[in-house]
Amino acid sequence: MTGEAMSFNEIFQKARNTFDGGSYSEAKQMWIELIEKYEADDIEMAKAHTELARALRQLAEYEAADAELDKAEKLLEKSDHESSSEMAMVLNQRGLIASEKGDYTEALAILEKGMTMSREHGKEP
Repeated sequence: MTGEAMSFNEIFQKARNTFDGGSYSEAKQMWIELIEKYEADDIEMAKAHTELARALRQLAEYEAADAELDKAEKLLEKSDHESSSEMAMVLNQRGLIASEKGDYTEALAILEKGMTMSREHGKEP
């Protein structure tokens, strides 16, 4: 790009690629900037909050990750997506956080709920 501002989707993908490359702190900053400076519909913003939560979870910032998942959940509920593949991703992250904190019973229940929801929407977890 030659001096053009990047779109929400372009930054979203760049942040995801950065995360997938293992640069969690850098991805975290990209997600924060995306959420703070760009506009998108509620579903896309919920996805961005979920991705930020993934980065925070990788950095063991569990409380902050939970707060981002709360934001994602509220946006999805507001958009009548409380049962969707996007909500399944929120549940997946919540389950992984519970597991990493050592609450395996809670983690299993949350992950099972997320897997069921994901399958209902034609996606494998």
